[in-house]
Amino acid sequence: MPRQQNVVRIGDGPRFPVQKQVAQPPVQDTIDARLQARFDAATARSNHLLTAKTAEAASWGFVSSHFAEIDRNADGYATLAEISAFLEARSPAKNKRAEKAVQVVE
Repeated sequence: MPRQQNVVRIGDGPRFPVQKQVAQPPVQDTIDARLQARFDAATARSNHLLTAKTAEAASWGFVSSHFAEIDRNADGYATLAEISAFLEARSPAKNKRAEKAVQVVE
């Protein structure tokens, strides 16, 4: 007997196409990529070192207003690593992880 593809038997129920799950990159990877792009755009005309002036000119107000805190070695330039470290220290996610930390006392 030839197979009929448009026949639905009772109890088969509706047939919906199965959607494949698309793997999304971790949130931290997305944040790091955006930070890198913002830093590259702000330092495009220099030697990839950010000053308070270039941060302000690039409309990166948060970095320019916290520049003294970001520039830990006080050399007048902020590297991407210094900006990342500053943001990581202020991250509420980091603080939540610290709250959940368990200390074992013996």
